[in-house]
Amino acid sequence: MNNKFALIIVIGFLLSCSNNNKDEEYFVIKNPDTSNTKVILELPRFFYGHHNFILTNSSQLFYYNNYIFYSCGTGLDLTKPPYLHLTPDSLIEIKEDDLVDFLKDKIYLNGHLKTPISISSPTDTIRNKALKIIVDFIKPHKAIVYTIRKWTEEEKYVTFCKITNRKYDPKKMNWKIGFDQEESFASDSIIFFSPLEK
Repeated sequence: MNNKFALIIVIGFLLSCSNNNKDEEYFVIKNPDTSNTKVILELPRFFYGHHNFILTNSSQLFYYNNYIFYSCGTGLDLTKPPYLHLTPDSLIEIKEDDLVDFLKDKIYLNGHLKTPISISSPTDTIRNKALKIIVDFIKPHKAIVYTIRKWTEEEKYVTFCKITNRKYDPKKMNWKIGFDQEESFASDSIIFFSPLEK
């Protein structure tokens, strides 16, 4: 009798654990498939948009709207992100309860032009509920194009300084990947040009 009772408790415990796993939602960032030889045109990677969201963990969300647009250029390395000159003050923290109103307020559509949105995460697996809210907002709008990717070094360091309340100095950062163009953080000096004399 005691063995049957113990078995029922163990089965009940296992079933409750499996139900909890089914309720958990997450998204895994897929790495681009470079093995496909049928690709005729490979477009540049999409790093930043007009609107950028950083999902740092299961609940924290930051937003910034720094954006660099390239119509054309020489000497660019499009496999690396541009340097945005972000600072901790560039990041706005958004609470999950305020996110829908924030999206309705902030995301404007440019008529026939596509509005690019970037969502980034420090890990390949995103468990932050804000992701579903953002994607559900985007889906009905055909004028929005979005990407979900791992965060860039600049986003990583700036976000870390924002969260920990530390001073951010790009000259002291250990940039491993770098940027699409060589950035010089060596000098604080500003060069002023005097007006031409008539």
